[in-house]
Amino acid sequence: MYTNIIRFKLFNFFPHHLIFIEQPINRKVALEAAAPDVSNAWPRPVPIIIDESDGALEDFPRALDLGYAGVSHKNCKGVFKGVRNRALLAHHQAQHPDRSFLMTGEDLANIGPVALLQDLAVQALLGNASVERNAHHYFKGLSMFPQEISRNILTHHPDLYHSEIDGCAYLTLRYGTISLETVNANPFGIA
Repeated sequence: MYTNIIRFKLFNFFPHHLIFIEQPINRKVALEAAAPDVSNAWPRPVPIIIDESDGALEDFPRALDLGYAGVSHKNCKGVFKGVRNRALLAHHQAQHPDRSFLMTGEDLANIGPVALLQDLAVQALLGNASVERNAHHYFKGLSMFPQEISRNILTHHPDLYHSEIDGCAYLTLRYGTISLETVNANPFGIA
């Protein structure tokens, strides 16, 4: 009883601010024909995407057939798989101009000076403007590396990192966004 009331009140509080809903059904059953109809799961149409269910190459096409509107990209799922999924989304959008399809992303707490920048370069290549920054608050910037690494990344990526009083480089977030100017200006995202 309370769950339905809370869900309804929350949904009425911010229904026009939801961009998408990610994987609301357990991955074990999300792609089964008997799974609930995700295309009509909410009071207003909100795109529902898969994430954990995107394991094999045939999973995302199956999800589209079941009514899902997109997929989340993670580099650990495969960069080329992400490119293929983006092409599949473009194809479906052309075939169904009345529907909206999308790809989001997650970085799985990748940190610099290499993994995060490469992940961001791929996300930018795929056109993913909504990328979940998982657990960066668990890391004290680049403090686990020698100071030279922080100095180097601050020199080459001043839009993406800033220095704190300890001299370490920290990811710069402004109103929930990060700059990719220097990432996109360098091969594979790394200066």
